[in-house]
Amino acid sequence: MNDLQVTSSVCSVTQNGSDGFGHQLEGKLSVMLLAELFPERFEYIHVPFKGFQHITLTGEYVEQYMGFKDLFLEPHPDWDYEYPSTLKPYIVNYSEPCDPYVIYSVDNAWVATLYNLTLKPRINNILMNSTLFQGLRHAYFNDFVKRSNPVNTKFRSGTKNVVVHIRRGDGMWRAMTTEYYDAAIDYYETLYGNSTYFLIESDDIEWDYIQKTLPERLGPENVHIGNENSVLLTFHRMMLADGLVASDSSLDRAAIMYRSNQNPVVVPDNPYFQMLDSYVHVTCKTNCSVRTIWYPE
Repeated sequence: MNDLQVTSSVCSVTQNGSDGFGHQLEGKLSVMLLAELFPERFEYIHVPFKGFQHITLTGEYVEQYMGFKDLFLEPHPDWDYEYPSTLKPYIVNYSEPCDPYVIYSVDNAWVATLYNLTLKPRINNILMNSTLFQGLRHAYFNDFVKRSNPVNTKFRSGTKNVVVHIRRGDGMWRAMTTEYYDAAIDYYETLYGNSTYFLIESDDIEWDYIQKTLPERLGPENVHIGNENSVLLTFHRMMLADGLVASDSSLDRAAIMYRSNQNPVVVPDNPYFQMLDSYVHVTCKTNCSVRTIWYPE
């Protein structure tokens, strides 16, 4: 840390929270988006992943997998971190100067970005067209091409492929109901036809709704139940599919920010999902979600 009282009007910000892969990736993307929205006030500094809850993959492996190692320079080793940060990134007119030798670290910047629906046109443009987010997609897919063992998506050729993400596990307090998934599947069958192929991804793959109800309704030949137990494979499929039925999950929000196609995505009625023009809400007779109130996370 420099002893001189040097200040700057531009704040160096990063995401340095914990939790699973989806949570951390979503947080990093939200802070990148903050810096893209307000470059006169914020500069994104990439702090590499260190590790994750729920999975055994190392931070270094995921950095390479996502293409981040070639896209971002590591922060200066002499800089200090401030976490939890005194800087509130959702106060974009924050008037206090920042220390140029400090990286202000937050868990996410949703209140400044996705929760502020007045910014939606700019957010959509940045996600689709900015050099940064195009670079993120290029870095990911360019690295994918070079891998000797590319991921098998299990997509069916000649038809539309839709990923249905059913989050349960430790996210039961915000789980979506079977009514929601039924209505979303109805939507895609109407949109794409009865030959639509559904790939089911879940952290509770043995649930009767997945093992019995969906195959009986759709026909077992029209369903792939993902049992690979790979969050990275789930993420990959969610990005590439012709459609996505999103759960109330950070992994889904991160995948939507990475998706380059504008095919409709069915999402929970949650402000954090409303950054894209292609999102769709479905109607449930009773409740689509066990969560009854939305709030900034």
